[in-house]
Amino acid sequence: MKKETIILLIVALVASSFNYSSASCYDGDDEIIIEEGTSHSGTENEHHRTVIPIQVFYSSALSAVNVYFFDNLGDVTVEIENTDTAEYHSYLVDSSLGGDSFIISGDPGHYTITFTLANGTEYIGEWEL
Repeated sequence: MKKETIILLIVALVASSFNYSSASCYDGDDEIIIEEGTSHSGTENEHHRTVIPIQVFYSSALSAVNVYFFDNLGDVTVEIENTDTAEYHSYLVDSSLGGDSFIISGDPGHYTITFTLANGTEYIGEWEL
């Protein structure tokens, strides 16, 4: 009985922490739409719709850009720029870790985020603050 109670408590704790973490990463955050920029795959087709393996959210409460990778894309260069203020950040990220967060100033302006893969493929997003 005691063993079953402990197992039940552990399962309940894990389930509740999962529900909290999966809900909290999106609550109050603004999604940044990511589109394919350039591709060097050699198989470009204007009728082919590309699945973007990256999802990005901006958290105004933290002035953070939260990035989630759905595929292992290898090492990815991430560049974030506010074109109005010249704020610029560049990072090399291991996408196999699943994601990362980047703190920015949160100053008003037009921001771009560019993801460059080792093969030269780029994914780009833009947003205003």
